[in-house]
Amino acid sequence: MKQQYLFFDSAATTPCCSEALKKLLHFTETEFGNPSSNHYYGVAPSQAITQAKEFFAQSFGNIDKEQVIFTGSGTEADNLAIIGPALNAFSKNPSEFITNRKNIIISAIEHPAVSETAQSLKLYGIDVQIVPVNSKGQVEAKDLISLINEDTYMVSVMHVNNVLGSVNNIKSLASATKEKNPHTLFHTDAIQSFGKIDIPFENSKIDLISISSHKVYGPKGVGALIILNKDLQPKIKPLIYGGGQQENLRSGTESPGLISAFHMASKKALNEKNSSLENTLELKNHFIKQLKTKKLIKSNESNTGVIEVNSNEECIPYIVNLSFPGFPSSALIKLLEERGIIASVGSACSSKKQSKENTLTQIGVSQKSAQSSIRFSFTKFNTTEEIEQLSLQIESCIDRMKKLLGYN
Repeated sequence: MKQQYLFFDSAATTPCCSEALKKLLHFTETEFGNPSSNHYYGVAPSQAITQAKEFFAQSFGNIDKEQVIFTGSGTEADNLAIIGPALNAFSKNPSEFITNRKNIIISAIEHPAVSETAQSLKLYGIDVQIVPVNSKGQVEAKDLISLINEDTYMVSVMHVNNVLGSVNNIKSLASATKEKNPHTLFHTDAIQSFGKIDIPFENSKIDLISISSHKVYGPKGVGALIILNKDLQPKIKPLIYGGGQQENLRSGTESPGLISAFHMASKKALNEKNSSLENTLELKNHFIKQLKTKKLIKSNESNTGVIEVNSNEECIPYIVNLSFPGFPSSALIKLLEERGIIASVGSACSSKKQSKENTLTQIGVSQKSAQSSIRFSFTKFNTTEEIEQLSLQIESCIDRMKKLLGYN
C-alpha cells in the first residue's frame, strides 16, 4: 500500500486541478487535431490556443494576444526573454555589439533559469553584472542604478525568490532602470508570484514577464513569455525555428491540451488568489507559532531552540525557509519523508546545492546554516491540522538527530 504523504513542496510544483486535467484530456483524446491544420480537426485546437492567448493578454492589461508567447516551460520563457533581444542586436551589428561590450544585470539570487542563461551570453561578448540583495533578499534601487550604464542592454530581477520567498519591488526597479537608461530592457521572472500575489505590471516600465503553468495547479511542460512592450516584439530573435508558429517567435506545433489547461488553471488561480493568500498566511503564522510553542526556534528568550528562520515577515507566505545548524539538511529531509512529510532542500530545477546556499549566504546567513536549510512551501490545500503534524514531526526528527549525533 502506498504511503500517504503531507506535501509541503508547492514551490517546486503543484497538483494539477480538475479543470486543467479535463482540458488536457479533451485535447489529447477528442479534439486531437493539429492547431495549424486547415481542416475540421484543426479548428477547435486553434480556437483553444487563441482563447488562452486572449485570456493572458487580458490578465496582463489588455495587451494584444500576439504579445503572449507560449513556451515549453518557465525556463524557456526566461531563455527567450534574455537571449532573444541579445541575438537580435548581435545579428544587426556584431562588431559594434562586441566592441562596446554590452552587459546584462541580474540579481545575486536569481533562479538558474536566469543566472545560467545570462552567463551563456558571455559567448557573445556580453558581460554579466551581479547586483546584490539586502538582508531581506531584495534588490535596492540605488545598488541597481549604480551598475547601469549606456551599454546595459537588459536588467533581469525576479519578482519572488524561489528559495526564500522574498519579494522585489519590480515596478520601482523597472522605473529606476528606465530613468538611468531608457534603452535598457527590464525582464522579471514571475514564476513564483503569478497566481499568488499581484504582479505590478500596470503603468509600469516592465518589458517582459515569464510565467509557468505547474506552479499554479496546471500541467508541467508549458509556460509563457508576456511581452508587455509591444515595440520590443520585432526585436526578439527566436530560439526555435521551423514552421513560424506564434509570431515566428516559437516554432513547433503547439499543444492545445497543455495551453488550454494552463489557461484554466491560471483562471482559477487568479480568481482565488486573495483567498489563497489569506489562507496561506494563516498557515505560515500557525507554523511559526507551533515551532515557537515547542521552543524549537532560536530566540533571545530561549537557549533551547535549534531552528533559524530565514524567511522574514515580508516574504511571500507560500514559502518558509528554515535552517537547522548542526543538522545535515539531507538527513533531516529523509527523516521527515520517513514520517510522511515531503519538503525540499531548495530548487527542484537545479541539483546544484550551491544555488540554494548562495541565495542564503547573500542575505547574511552563515555557510553552516545555509547548508542545513530546508524549504517548506504550502498550497491552498494544506490545513492547520497538517501544519501541526508537520511541527510535531520536525520536533521528532530533531530529537532523533540529536541522539544519532550524540548531542545532549
